[in-house]
Amino acid sequence: MPSFPNSQIKNIATKLLGRQDIECQLINQGGNSCIYQVTCHNGNQYALKSYPPLAPLMLSEDFVRTKKCVLGATPRDRLGTEFNALKFLYNQGEQRIPQPITADQLNNVAIYSWLDGVVVDVPDEADLNEVISFLMHLKQLGHNAHSSRINDASAACFSAEAVVAQFSYRFKTFDGASQQSVELKTFFEQNLVPAFEKIKSWTVKGYQQAGLEFSKEINHKILSPSDFGFHNAIRDEQQLYFIDFEYFGWDDPVKLVSDFLWHPGMQLSSQFKQRFCQECLSLYQSDGEFLTRLKLLYPLYGLIWCLILLNEFKQNDWQRRRHAGIYKDKKYQQIKQQQLDKAKHQLSIILNTYQRFPYDQ
Repeated sequence: MPSFPNSQIKNIATKLLGRQDIECQLINQGGNSCIYQVTCHNGNQYALKSYPPLAPLMLSEDFVRTKKCVLGATPRDRLGTEFNALKFLYNQGEQRIPQPITADQLNNVAIYSWLDGVVVDVPDEADLNEVISFLMHLKQLGHNAHSSRINDASAACFSAEAVVAQFSYRFKTFDGASQQSVELKTFFEQNLVPAFEKIKSWTVKGYQQAGLEFSKEINHKILSPSDFGFHNAIRDEQQLYFIDFEYFGWDDPVKLVSDFLWHPGMQLSSQFKQRFCQECLSLYQSDGEFLTRLKLLYPLYGLIWCLILLNEFKQNDWQRRRHAGIYKDKKYQQIKQQQLDKAKHQLSIILNTYQRFPYDQ
């Protein structure tokens, strides 16, 4: 979504805050949304977030019902999801998040409290403790009476079958892109698809040996930010703050942990990942199947991340990122080649490690 001119943003902020004495400045242009800093003459500051339009309906109700995969199942209301999630969390006493102030559905923007902080480049032990503490609070809030009103997270998967379905769905969305790129088509045909079939068979066999049903939904669901990690956190002198709840909802803790470990936006050491896993094993110990499912599904989630890395090959995703302002100084072909190289590297890691989960010791 293109950023608004500052004059238009100022008019929107003036209306929402009910005051004239404000200045607006574009601060950040992410892959999907834009953040403006709104400063009042009395020193008060706010964050105004401009969201992209609703995603179109992409999956049939039958597919969603049978595969238990909500990826693209309904037009995704990023503003509504994030604002309501933060409102729920804030009302339950969670202070490590932006406070939701007001929202404007017509202009697809919302205003939150401004959080001062810096990016967490190299997380330390204190940061890990904050992450686990936050996940613990989310787990507790899953038993809150108001949590029943919360929808499933974006791309939530509640069974192994749903993880396979999500990979297959995402792969299908590359039909046009693979026809336009020989390199992408070759990678798919010679590398990614054979790897997927091999690892899927290994996962099915593992489920059978563990006495688990491949299509059965899990019982231990949690509230999840979905896109969770230090790439969506800032730190001040006292604590971490967690931002970006556009995908928030009910999900499998295995997916949360797998996405945290695979996310390319964080450079975490093996020791850090191992500590994180150990803490999560303790946190989700009431789910007796958690570690087994994590070991078996972790490689499949890695394959899904291979596809996510390649989204720039799809024109719609590329246009959305370009309009949001990122990659504006880089050429399209260079970006695609970089992402393809990353996907190849990730696939090599998956193939070398999928039979033994690397972070449970």
